[in-house]
Amino acid sequence: MNKLLNFIKGIIGILLFYGIQIGFQLIFYSILIKKNNIINNILFIIMELIMVIVFTLMNLKKLKHDYHDFEANYKEYLKIGIKYWFIGFIIMGISNLIISNFITNNIAANEETNRMLLLNYPIYSVLAMTIMGPYVEELVFRANFKEAFNKHLFIIFTTLLFAGVHVFNGFNSITDLVYFIPYGSLAFFFALTYVKTNNIFTTIVIHTFHNTLSVMMLILYYSLGV
Repeated sequence: MNKLLNFIKGIIGILLFYGIQIGFQLIFYSILIKKNNIINNILFIIMELIMVIVFTLMNLKKLKHDYHDFEANYKEYLKIGIKYWFIGFIIMGISNLIISNFITNNIAANEETNRMLLLNYPIYSVLAMTIMGPYVEELVFRANFKEAFNKHLFIIFTTLLFAGVHVFNGFNSITDLVYFIPYGSLAFFFALTYVKTNNIFTTIVIHTFHNTLSVMMLILYYSLGV
């Protein structure tokens, strides 16, 4: 029964995650379509902050416990997290190169969306991708399901869930399904990190590090005019 209740909580979390975004954009649609860069950046940042607050409150007990545990064991946890992230990162990089050069001749739709957001809403994008996004995503797509499955099913389910969310974000064609490999590899090692450390702050920190590195590479890419 507890596993079922935790699974339901996880599903509610996902519905809230998308519901807040859709609802916010519907409410402020008339403002957003005017494409005022400063106002839109502010509105999107407010939306992200709302999600941070909502999911923090949903997971407050877990966050308090894990924070104290992480504070006491962060060196051990980060050593585990960095090791698994590096493996996932290498697999992700190699598979992306193979896919983009020999299968689709393009980048993932999610990556294309991120680049567009970075160009159009730079302040919001940097904050969302490097800080607020990883925090919220770890709570929604991993922490909420931790107690709903045994460790093996948890890794499988959250890997497919996390990869699926990123693959279908801006899904263009059936060939985009191959991006389950790079996104899935990273998701798998994030989930494995969570299982090994049993602390959501480990994956939050590693996810934040990964996204920050990705944003820095994008900024460098555009600054060099590649």
